[in-house]
Amino acid sequence: MKKINLIPCFFVLTGFEALAAAIWLALIPAEAGNSVAFGFSFQRLIMITGMTLTAVLNLCIWVWQNKLPRLESFMDNRWTKLAGIAVTVSAWVLIWLPEYQWGRFGGYRDRLLPILVWLLVTGLQFCVVMLFRSQKSRPLKDILLEDHPVIKAWGIALTVITLVVVIVAVFRIGFIPDIVYWNDVNVPLLGWQILAVVMASLMVTGLLSRTGFFTDERITCIRALLPDIVICLFIWGLAVTTWTRIDMPHSYFSPGPYPPNDEMYPFSDAATYDRAAQLAVIGEGVGTQYGQYVDKPFYVGFLAVIHLLVGSRMDPVIGAQVAVFALMPVLLYLTGRKLHSRLAGVMTAGLLIFREMNNIQGTLWVLSTNSRVLMSESLVTLLLALFVFLLLSWFKDRNKTLYLIGSAGALGLAGMVRLNPFLLAPVTILAILLVTGKAWKKGLSSALVFAAVFTLTLLPYMLQSYDRHGKLLFFQSTLSGVVMNQRAFYALNAPPPVTAVTPEAQSTPAPTVTTPEVEEPVNETWNKITGVSRYASAHFFHNLVDGAAIFPTGLTLESLEKTVKAPNSFWSAESNGELTAGQFIMVFLALTVIALGAAAGWSRSGWAGLVPAGFMATYSLATAAARTSGGRYFIPADWVFLLYYAFGLAQLSIWLSAWLKVSKVDPVINLVESVPVKKVLVWKPIALTLAFMVAGSVPVILDRAIPPKYTQLQKYELRSQWKQDWMLKSLELTEQQWDSFIAQPASFVFKGRALYPRYYAQGQGEPDRFSAGRAQNFPRLVLEVIGPAGVEGMVSGVLPLEKMPDSLPNGADVTVLGCRGELNDDLFAVIIEGQDGGILHRSPGTSWTCPVILPVCDDNRVCR
Repeated sequence: MKKINLIPCFFVLTGFEALAAAIWLALIPAEAGNSVAFGFSFQRLIMITGMTLTAVLNLCIWVWQNKLPRLESFMDNRWTKLAGIAVTVSAWVLIWLPEYQWGRFGGYRDRLLPILVWLLVTGLQFCVVMLFRSQKSRPLKDILLEDHPVIKAWGIALTVITLVVVIVAVFRIGFIPDIVYWNDVNVPLLGWQILAVVMASLMVTGLLSRTGFFTDERITCIRALLPDIVICLFIWGLAVTTWTRIDMPHSYFSPGPYPPNDEMYPFSDAATYDRAAQLAVIGEGVGTQYGQYVDKPFYVGFLAVIHLLVGSRMDPVIGAQVAVFALMPVLLYLTGRKLHSRLAGVMTAGLLIFREMNNIQGTLWVLSTNSRVLMSESLVTLLLALFVFLLLSWFKDRNKTLYLIGSAGALGLAGMVRLNPFLLAPVTILAILLVTGKAWKKGLSSALVFAAVFTLTLLPYMLQSYDRHGKLLFFQSTLSGVVMNQRAFYALNAPPPVTAVTPEAQSTPAPTVTTPEVEEPVNETWNKITGVSRYASAHFFHNLVDGAAIFPTGLTLESLEKTVKAPNSFWSAESNGELTAGQFIMVFLALTVIALGAAAGWSRSGWAGLVPAGFMATYSLATAAARTSGGRYFIPADWVFLLYYAFGLAQLSIWLSAWLKVSKVDPVINLVESVPVKKVLVWKPIALTLAFMVAGSVPVILDRAIPPKYTQLQKYELRSQWKQDWMLKSLELTEQQWDSFIAQPASFVFKGRALYPRYYAQGQGEPDRFSAGRAQNFPRLVLEVIGPAGVEGMVSGVLPLEKMPDSLPNGADVTVLGCRGELNDDLFAVIIEGQDGGILHRSPGTSWTCPVILPVCDDNRVCR
């Protein structure tokens, strides 16, 4: 292409634009009291003078450009181009960055705005000039014609997405809340984060590719995998570092930190899971003794293994969970690499790292969950991402049976963490049969292998459940009790119609006679079908809305708090799904990029490229059938939107690089071909299946291999077990008072492991009305003590204390004495065992009688 000399036009435009910026600066109202000359401050005079001189300089270059022989070479220099791009991006960010984001320099924003706008316009003009001057550029039409399959698939995907948008917009389905478990959408990505991921991914992958970091793809030994191993280690380390170092505010599932240990202990559901794990550690089984039931055995086993390795302190426990979940962006990198390109994989990993950072920071504003909260969503997300990666790997190369076995095992483990993944099993089997087509024997054998490994992974705990509870299907109680009896009850059990009565007209006075009005018979089956389909479809589309809400709805680079708390945001209490024209355009642009990503995945990898989309749709249907959607319930699948969004961004970048004929970047923009399969030895599939069976057996092993640590104390026999002098002196009781205390039916003496000690000041507490952590009008120590008899026998204790205790480590061995209560157990004393042992006495003191008389504190915090 002949070089077009647009340099004179560039400088003349830039000069007049600089003059316009100087006039704009002069028209800004002056600051009172800061005038130096002409009513302007010293800083304003410098800026006006600088822009005027810039205008003069550019116009002079325009006039004398023929006398500047090196001007063109300077403009075409690689570093000049990079500087121009950097200036353009920086100006864009600073313009759309709100004043509060500038911090203590916020007052300068309005004064600098004319200069920033000039820099942005100049930078864009510079980029356009350089594109037209480039001798390497190719016609964009030719590039798109070469990728005709992508364009065609993009049109189909965009049509489907547009149809969904129309359905949601017209019928409001997905926006009109259901009566139960309709959760907020998850926290979004921010505009500056997406921009940072795109820029960093392009620069890093481009630099690595041009420096020869990636080896020859024909090499089949470990050297071929070494570059990707290094990238995976870097992604994992970056995720661990950022997620553990970022501050997490006090939240519902992880309140605190509270003294005496200043740790953020789990609460509500999170405490339920961690308590079950701690019970396994002390030898009380994994929900199999004393009638206790656990429907998430693998997550409980996962937490129990962490406690066995690192102890009971929360920081190491949370750090271990984060280290495991940090494999999630690594898996997404590998997924992007396999379906599209290394560039797409890096972008996906970067988007997920930022998204999880927002999840951690936004836990106070959006009731969800994250990797630093002891909730099951993080582990099931990782297992389902592994399932998707292995399944699509098998779709790409159906001779690699190990991928199929691995996907079945990962799905089985996911089913032991949450129940929603169970719907994926029959859908996957059907997909296997469909994708194999005419090779039905191969498809049938593959489906049988998948079903067998899936079942074998679950089998150890199924047998355990049958042995302990008489239920082979360990999830039976949750399915019938929670899903059917609670969430679907009103849809499946519509109340019978009320028979109407009407008075009959009479010609003469007579007693009124009423007759039933004849009605059409009620079709109960049809009512049940329509009831379930109504709420299931609403929750299904609500999940799709949740996925679309991840992406920015405006150009302004707001903070996370401002984005979530904006009056017209998806998280606003007044939000009804109505979007302004600008917001709708931004959302639809994001969906357009997602459609391009799905089309690119399909074009490059065939049916394997649509496996993530099929997984997301099936998982959404599973949550919708269980009458839940949005929030933490959709976290295990909403990463699919990030995946396809990254594919779309990568595809746009690839077209741009093809237009400019950027060289030496093939290793990061091309699909990485799979290594030809070697003959798989017979023992490998068997060993992999046994490995998943062992993993599924972790709850069983913990249940049967750890002996009980504590024995049940008999309060009537303690007089003979304890030394009388020590007991009376330490507990500050007389012999008669002790005998009177133990004679009361509600009194107890319990020895076990102390969990989650929190000291609350007067009036402090959690947003809960029925737990021991609820707000009460006296200072107190709240703790749980687990031991013999499992959850049924545990102590949920409240010990009034006027002074905060010096120390009570989480996981300490304690003996507690008190009275059983309705909402919590009232304690008189806590005996801490071990080297730093001691006794915490109730203060202010009271008689050891049940029920306990609670302290009364005045406004001066004086209690009696």
